[in-house]
Amino acid sequence: MRKILLRTKLVISFIVAILSIIIFSIPFAVPALAANDNFGNNGNGEGYAGGATGAIFFNQPGFTGTTSTGIGMSVLASNADGSNAHNIQLGLYTLSGSSFILVANTNSISIPAGATKQWFTGNFPVSINLTSTTYYLGFEADNNNVMFYYDSNPKESSYYSAVTFGTWPSLFSSPTSGGSLEWDIIVKYSTNSGSTPIITAANDNFGNNGNGEGYAGGATGAIFFNQPGFTGTTSTGIGMSVLASNADGSNAHNIQLGLYTLSGSSFILVANTNSISIPAGATKQWFTGNFPVSINLTSTTYYLGFEADNNNVRFYYDSNPEESSYYSAVTFGTWPSLFSSPTSGGSLEWDIIVKYSTNSGSTPIITGATIIAASNSDSSWKSQATAICSGTNDQNTINKYLTAGNTVELAPGTFNISGSGYINPASNSHLYGQGNATVINLQSSMIYISNKNNVEIDNFKITGTTVGVGAVFIGSNGAAVSGFNIHDILCTITGDQTDFSSLLQ
Repeated sequence: MRKILLRTKLVISFIVAILSIIIFSIPFAVPALAANDNFGNNGNGEGYAGGATGAIFFNQPGFTGTTSTGIGMSVLASNADGSNAHNIQLGLYTLSGSSFILVANTNSISIPAGATKQWFTGNFPVSINLTSTTYYLGFEADNNNVMFYYDSNPKESSYYSAVTFGTWPSLFSSPTSGGSLEWDIIVKYSTNSGSTPIITAANDNFGNNGNGEGYAGGATGAIFFNQPGFTGTTSTGIGMSVLASNADGSNAHNIQLGLYTLSGSSFILVANTNSISIPAGATKQWFTGNFPVSINLTSTTYYLGFEADNNNVRFYYDSNPEESSYYSAVTFGTWPSLFSSPTSGGSLEWDIIVKYSTNSGSTPIITGATIIAASNSDSSWKSQATAICSGTNDQNTINKYLTAGNTVELAPGTFNISGSGYINPASNSHLYGQGNATVINLQSSMIYISNKNNVEIDNFKITGTTVGVGAVFIGSNGAAVSGFNIHDILCTITGDQTDFSSLLQ
């Protein structure tokens, strides 16, 4: 029996089958959506174009963008298949001469079985800079039962390029005409106008929002957070916002926002945003960052905090009443998964809120993960899951959604992986669970990563028996592969020769 608990990130790169340690990170500072911040066609039209497997379809002559920050795309679609969910991706190209150049594409978006016409939204892995350039908006689908609605007057020429679903060529020329079609696809962007950010509804947040009269200077090398914290709500957490300014008129500075809970005397990390840039000389306004993946919030007490790379960043607060604040010394950009006995930061309070979605059925918010429930997951998880495993050969269900560019969130429960098949993450995919409540039970099997790049797996427990080469196998077959991020896994298995190989080979 081997027990290994990974608390720190293990970043692994294979180059021609040589194991070396590298640092691998993906920026993910995605601002919140505002209610009508989009461009593209939004006719809520009367017809549809069937989704084609193995092709990118996009509009010609395209749509003119706006100077802003692009954060995702939405499409009006349905699923004529009443038995199976299907996946789509949305993308954005520009034209240079006769060549189309990829700007960004969303990860996979699940269209539930039998879904009627409604808006579906996906986010870009990182936000992008939009200009007044002409953009060509398009889609891919894994099955032609996905229907894309359009305004039939006027119709516009459409074009397509044959691809494997989930791949988006960075450059291609001379696409094939797809006839005269138009569908409702829009690009979502943030104008960052300085008002309180909106994600779905005006008040989808919790935390302090006093628009106060003072400030707390941002401290480099420390996490500051509020005490006694704020009580959450049962919902899906998607990001955080802060009221701040930058007293440095010459240089932009970065901040990060984070969320902790308290267990005894130990603070436990729930989520943190990646870096958010505060422009040089920015006056008091709201700044927002998304979590890399959405999180499940409950009525627990949460402690909301920030880090700053320079103390010229000012965090505004309501000075009546003031609350005790605490801090923990860190290197900017790091958020310890657990720490105890923080130092008092005095009586301060700042305006930080957690952004969440009530998922009311209106235009969908960006979340970024496909939820898969186990056969023994509770009903609340099964009700929001894209797929529910049977308890036998669960790798078949997981692999269906663990496609290139997609994030799969495993619910609490036990997922049984048989020896006749492995979990096979695709390149640029992310598989994560709910800590020790998510159990991947290996039945002479493994998580098998071969000739793939940029794969992240984390936050679950592995039990059972492997085939003797480790619970997680990474191979290259002579190819150059890199970017493996494996962390926060409790491994309790049998059948291996060394402590380390019981988790990883």
